[in-house]
Amino acid sequence: MIKQTQLVQAAQSALRAWEGWNGLGVAGRAQLLQHFVAQLNLEQTRIAQWQIDQALRLIDTPLEMQGPTGESNLLSTSGRGLYIIAGEQHSSETAIVGQLVAALISGNVVLLAPDASQIGFCRDLLRQLVAGSCPAAVAQLIEGAESILELSQCPSLAGIACVCDDNTARELNRQLSSRDGVLVQLVAETDAAGLSLIGSEQYLYRFITEQVCTTNTTAVGGNATLLELGSQAE
Repeated sequence: MIKQTQLVQAAQSALRAWEGWNGLGVAGRAQLLQHFVAQLNLEQTRIAQWQIDQALRLIDTPLEMQGPTGESNLLSTSGRGLYIIAGEQHSSETAIVGQLVAALISGNVVLLAPDASQIGFCRDLLRQLVAGSCPAAVAQLIEGAESILELSQCPSLAGIACVCDDNTARELNRQLSSRDGVLVQLVAETDAAGLSLIGSEQYLYRFITEQVCTTNTTAVGGNATLLELGSQAE
């Protein structure tokens, strides 16, 4: 059984690195991840590069939207925070790579909690990641978890990405929904052979949140009044 203190310490370390990693933007993170991707085998490279290419195409450039009163709205994305990537014994190495790269390119930090049989592979993955100039704290290995369900109480958690069967996904969803605070995202791949979710165009959207910056210069004095009112309330 994994110690709760181990999860807490790893989560705190990862979250300290999150702001800097998220602030690099998609293009900045893609540049750092390319060296890592080049060290993978052919199948793993394909799924990793797919995630990077999708991120550059879908979430790299902010979307400008004209508002009804003339204001401009800039829609962009951000990583959600801390993700745990976990898998049962039937989770493939290719699935782990796809999940890891999708979470990182989207701007998240990761705790990697694989099945005991894949500890060595994941340790090598993280060494390659650091060798490619990625900060060590953005992806860390967690050992000792006996099941995916055991990881659901990790503090400050934004989401869990896992490969599991339908029953485990339902039980994990129940546990996550019973937590207090912000809803924790569950990204469960139940197609261990075909990886239909990890390979889909919509997969990256499970790892991001949207943010909007609105600029309104059409209402003369309006913004100044709002700022003044805010200042008085303080």
